[in-house]
Amino acid sequence: MAEPAAVEGADGHARGLVGVSLACLLIAFAFIATVVGVDFGPHLPLCLAAIGVASLMSSAAGAVLGTFGKLGVGMVSAITCLLSLFTGLYGTGAQALADSVERSAPLLAQLNPLWQASRCFYGLLYYDSPGAFARSCATPAGHDLPVPHHRPDPRQEDEP
Repeated sequence: MAEPAAVEGADGHARGLVGVSLACLLIAFAFIATVVGVDFGPHLPLCLAAIGVASLMSSAAGAVLGTFGKLGVGMVSAITCLLSLFTGLYGTGAQALADSVERSAPLLAQLNPLWQASRCFYGLLYYDSPGAFARSCATPAGHDLPVPHHRPDPRQEDEP
């Protein structure tokens, strides 16, 4: 049984990883907005919300992949690249493939967490109402909600 301090330390470590992920994404966003010169207009606060959801999602996905102890860094990178391929962000060919998968197997496309994250930004860019954006943000956020689990009270002795 894990000691309470160890469990609390693991929770703090997970929060730190989410914070690092969020900070890196915010730095990349600031670079895109300032150096590259992309104007996000009135959608700036919603872009920050989408970045928060994407950070939480990527940290949760990393935690899930981390539970498979035998997966190496190369395998995790391969999984990430494969999932990225089906978002259509690798160019015209990848976009055609992503559109084809989305038309023929929409549920399969929507199960891809990277597809959901990219759809957050598409919802801001292409739709007049915030409904598509809200749905795209709610789906990965709903997957990332913490699951309540029972922690034994360390003050109680184990019964034989």
